[in-house]
Amino acid sequence: MIMKPYIWLLVAAVSLSSCLTSVNPLVSHNNISRFDACVGQWRGEDVSVNISRYRGSEVDKLMRKILEKETKPGDTNEVKWQDNSYTVDFTVNNIRHFMILQFTAIRGRTFAQLSPIGAVKMKNPRDMHRPVYEIPDSLYHELWEGKKETFSFARVESSGSQLKLTFVNGDYIHDLVTKGTMALKYESDALFGTRYITASTSELEAFFSKYGGDDRLFDKANALVLNRVNL
Repeated sequence: MIMKPYIWLLVAAVSLSSCLTSVNPLVSHNNISRFDACVGQWRGEDVSVNISRYRGSEVDKLMRKILEKETKPGDTNEVKWQDNSYTVDFTVNNIRHFMILQFTAIRGRTFAQLSPIGAVKMKNPRDMHRPVYEIPDSLYHELWEGKKETFSFARVESSGSQLKLTFVNGDYIHDLVTKGTMALKYESDALFGTRYITASTSELEAFFSKYGGDDRLFDKANALVLNRVNL
């Protein structure tokens, strides 16, 4: 089934249930890459998207407020994670959606990893223009409670004024895995119609190293195309 790009992103932010996702990340502190070309205000089909560096972002400040702690200077892995991660923030139907965006370079190709944090309904119109960390606890707690972390992957193409994320084609992988022609740890839930990659981070890295250049691995019909907004 083909979904418009903004619909796919909305689904991804809420549950990622209708697309192929992974229970383990591709990006780790060992292979994370900085990709500041993604930072800025973007416009997709019927949706505006803001991408910020994680450190100092609204999500970063909210995390510090909730956990009531600062990153220890000696925690080099966490520092590297924060310095090379980004937050995605967009609003649909008075609901603000938040995601973590990270990048890695494998054999000269750049891949993105998106992980939903949660969504907060703006009950008061004034909250739409307030930093999320200033919104009352009764709203922002929804970002963190009961969330199972999942990850989705995309090939990245960037021209400065345009950012294109072409997501992994779940149907193509499903067909190859079930036929036994592709080795990738994978599970399906027929009852809920969900599919999950269960491969480890190192196995995912090896997978994208081998298949990352194959256009069939990526679903061009559901590519998310964002155009930079000049402020």
